[in-house]
Amino acid sequence: MIRSVTFEKTTYNDLPFKFEAGTPDIAARIALGAAIDYLNGLGIENVAAHEKRSAGLRDGESWSTAGRKADWHRRGARWSVVVCGQACIRTIGAILDRDGIAIRTGHHCAQP
Repeated sequence: MIRSVTFEKTTYNDLPFKFEAGTPDIAARIALGAAIDYLNGLGIENVAAHEKRSAGLRDGESWSTAGRKADWHRRGARWSVVVCGQACIRTIGAILDRDGIAIRTGHHCAQP
């Protein structure tokens, strides 16, 4: 919908993306059903075991996890990560994607 926002100016995205907020996300609803089928196929107990193993994620030299480690068992497979220094978040997303780690990249309504 919006390409960028500053305190001085708002720049709207190109067509058709500038209208995306008003369009129901039908594809996401269909994809959710497919995702549920996929998780059921894996076995939810196997997914839970993988998440528990992943909770051993350690802070690295150029990144750290946010939040209390003691609460991780209640979070499932969701973590907030802070990247230190200068790095392109889309590049980080692509690198993690190659290892099967899905992250959200970009602003996500957090501008300015």
